Amino acid sequence: MMTGANGTPSHAASVSNGAAEPPRHTRHGQRWHQRTQWACIGASLVIHVLLFLTSLANVAVARVGAERGREAADFELAVTDDAPLTIIDEAALETASPSVTTPTDLPDLPTSGIMEGAGGFDAPGEGEGLGEIAEGLGGAGGGDIGDAAGLGGGGGGSTKFFGVEARGSRFAYVVDVSGSMNFEGGRKLAELKKQLTATISGMLEHMSFFVVAFNQDSHVVSGGKLAWVKATPDQKQLLQEKVDMLKADGGTQPLRSLEQVFRLSARPDAVYLMTDGAFDDPPADVFAMLNRVNKGARRVPIHCIGFGDAVDEEVLRKIATDSGGTYRHVKGPR
Repeated sequence: MMTGANGTPSHAASVSNGAAEPPRHTRHGQRWHQRTQWACIGASLVIHVLLFLTSLANVAVARVGAERGREAADFELAVTDDAPLTIIDEAALETASPSVTTPTDLPDLPTSGIMEGAGGFDAPGEGEGLGEIAEGLGGAGGGDIGDAAGLGGGGGGSTKFFGVEARGSRFAYVVDVSGSMNFEGGRKLAELKKQLTATISGMLEHMSFFVVAFNQDSHVVSGGKLAWVKATPDQKQLLQEKVDMLKADGGTQPLRSLEQVFRLSARPDAVYLMTDGAFDDPPADVFAMLNRVNKGARRVPIHCIGFGDAVDEEVLRKIATDSGGTYRHVKGPR
């Protein structure tokens, strides 16, 4: 053993033939390093286990969703069976298309020259003068109300005015009350009143009407304002009273009244335009206005009625043709 100068053992003497023992702080660092490694390994293991469990859960959820999707798909396909759909369609058709009985035993109406005139077509009539015109029109004026309006047609019904039939549920009447309607002792005005009363009286309650009379001005007869009027018994009675008070005077200017018809909240299914003379409004202005408000696939047919020999048939025919309507000439009294 080696000793120092004072006889105490030297540090080198504490080391035998093996390697020298590391200092204490070095040993503590090694133990801390080992513990850190084990902690990291443990944390990594926990994370991988959690990831594995999460994957299993996602797979299970996906399978459940797929099963539910197949069940829902099976349920939706089950309701597309052809038989139920056929039953539904047939029921809908039966509801939408009620049966209509058309009388087949109507009497033949004689035709005479009283309705003949320049243009138009010959309407049924009998006798001399306007007193018999209503009888010949078969329900449109003074005849059976059941003939004036019935089921069927676009919009749910039909009606007649001066023998001209139109189909739908909303009908507008633009009628002439100019001074010439007072000629021949006012018989033309009287016939107009009769025709208006008959056609409105024959309407079903789900139908609507709008009546406007024109001379040099425009006069709304039905309701007094720009609005459709339901064909209820009360409204029919009110219209009858207003029609009875109509008087004829002044000029023949239908332009403003026609404009009012096309300003209504809903478009009419058909318009009747009745006049007994040539227009004071320039025809070109009337054509231009109608082409502006009544064009395209949804044109409203305008059925023109020329009452007497003084009408401008060319103008009325063009209005009717351009709108998809018809023209009829009704010969007045001589």
